[in-house]
Amino acid sequence: MNNKKGQVSFEDLLDHQLSLWPAEIDVTERIQSGEDGVRYPELVRVHDRIEPQLVSLGDPLREVMCWTIYKAVHRLAAYQTVVRPAELLRDDLRKTFEHDLSITPELRESMSRYRRSGARGPAGERRP
Repeated sequence: MNNKKGQVSFEDLLDHQLSLWPAEIDVTERIQSGEDGVRYPELVRVHDRIEPQLVSLGDPLREVMCWTIYKAVHRLAAYQTVVRPAELLRDDLRKTFEHDLSITPELRESMSRYRRSGARGPAGERRP
């Protein structure tokens, strides 16, 4: 996964994360939360199984990627009864992942490390 010590590509990070998620998540069970929120118990169970594995590694990039995937699955669950994490749009995941890294002060060093890795966009262009 690392291309140099402490550096990781977005694609490698995402591929590793997706390998931890099940092929399909049944989101038919929905629990109303507040006025306009919805909780999907199976999605929560999946996330709660994966997250501790990542926290134990002490790598914030992995934790942020896990949360990025969770949010994307949650958004799709509003329109589907089964979500397949491997079919999530990578460009959308990249945008969300990079946004999440940039807004959290504790993650700024991780963002710098990610940027130094030479992260490249979908057409191979270098990310700023």
